[in-house]
Formats: sequence, C-alpha cells, structure tokens
Amino acid sequence: MKKLRNGLYAVLNSTSSDSSDYRIAKYLISNIYKLKKISVEDIAKGSFVSKSTVSRFCRRLGYEDYQSMRQTMHVALTGRYHRYDEYLALPKEDMTREYFRHHVEMLHVVREYATDEVLEQFSKLLLKYENIGLCAQMHAYPIALNFQMELSSYDKIANCFNILPEQENFIQQCGSETLIIVISSSGRYFEDFQSYFDYTKQNRPYLVLVTNNQRLKASRPYDKIFIIPSDNNTASQPMSMQIFTNLVTMHFGKMLREKNENILTDG
Repeated sequence: MKKLRNGLYAVLNSTSSDSSDYRIAKYLISNIYKLKKISVEDIAKGSFVSKSTVSRFCRRLGYEDYQSMRQTMHVALTGRYHRYDEYLALPKEDMTREYFRHHVEMLHVVREYATDEVLEQFSKLLLKYENIGLCAQMHAYPIALNFQMELSSYDKIANCFNILPEQENFIQQCGSETLIIVISSSGRYFEDFQSYFDYTKQNRPYLVLVTNNQRLKASRPYDKIFIIPSDNNTASQPMSMQIFTNLVTMHFGKMLREKNENILTDG
C-alpha cells in the first residue's frame, strides 16, 4: 500500500494539474477507500481519460495493469489510519504537551547516538562517492529532498527520484561507483523489489540504510546501516532521521572545508 500511496502523491507533486496523470492520481487518492467497487471504466470517466491512459498510468507506477494495482488497493480497505492518531486519543489540553515532550526526548536519544565517530563514518562515504542516489517513500521522502538540497550547498549533487519505479531503475542500473542512501523508518524499503535485485553481484552500488528500526543490526542488501533511535510515535518518526541527516550534512561540510584548507596549505 505504501508503494501505491507514495506513487500517487509523487505524481501529484511532479506533474501539471491539467495533465492526465495528475487527474488520475487525484481521483484515486480521493476514492482510495471506495476502490472495491470502482472499475477501470469508472477511473477513466472520473479522470476524463481513456482506459488505455489509465493502464499506462498503472505501468508508470510499477504495476502490470489496473488489476495488479487493485490488489494492492484492497489492503487500504482493511483499516484507516489518520496521522497523529496516538495524540488525537488524548484530551485536547494534553495533545500539544505530549507532542513536545516526545520531541524533547527524541532530541536527547539522537544526540547520544550521533557521535562524532558515527557522523564522520557517514561523511567519509559522501566524500568518497561522486555519484549518489537518495531513495525514500512516504514520510521519509521529504527528508531525502531536504538532504539533497543541503548537500547541494556544498556542491555535492545527489539524485533523488520521487516515483518508486524510477528509484528502483536507478539502483538497478548503477555500479560500484555509486552510493545509494535509503531513508526508511521501518527499514522495509527493499521489500517491493528485492526478489529481482541481485545484491550478490560485484558491480553493484554501495547501499546505506538510515532507519528507525532497532531490529536491523544487519540486513541484506545493505553494506552499512545507521539505526536512529526513536520511540514509536509520529513525533519522533521520521523527525529523528531528519535531524540525523542535518548533522551528517554539517559534519560533511566541516570535513570538506578541512580538506580544502589542507590542499591550499600543501599547495
């Protein structure tokens, strides 16, 4: 379900509002909890496109056809989650206080984890690789976008694709000269396409995972995992990963400055 929802919002955020893809994505998001009774004809009519255009849209998101996509949609019908549900259950006067309390606690645990040694390990990887890809879905995707923008301020350019199949293609096509940074709170990013990703091949990218999943001490196909501690609440996930990547950028900038100063001194 996350793959589908991520793809739909990626289309909304990257295409013109008068395009057929935009209209289809908007229709599907608006009706996602009614899709059990909606046919491809209904989608075409509601989006003012042809059935073949709907089929092409499904393939763009990585599905064989509408029926394949619909199988994923059925998962959404089993329950509905609202963001910040754990706070909405509290009395009104407690919601804000609890949200801030969780943020303060999260800052302390991230500070303990993000030592100079850990941040320098990540920074050295950024310094080593010229070709970098940032991959994320749903709530982690804005973190990847921010990381991309922050790194660019130090002339470190990273690729960041918004649709999952585009991310998958990038990973598949890159060789050992590429650093792929996956940002995933659950750590389950590879579940959708791990069956056809050959992590054993020699000429594959170096894979780094930034996650909140405390159980992933080691996990295929990643070469390095940074496990950011957080509580199981929407105040610390994925905000803790945002703070961590900000710190990585800061340390990378410092490392880059020291390197350039040494070059000038030696010269």
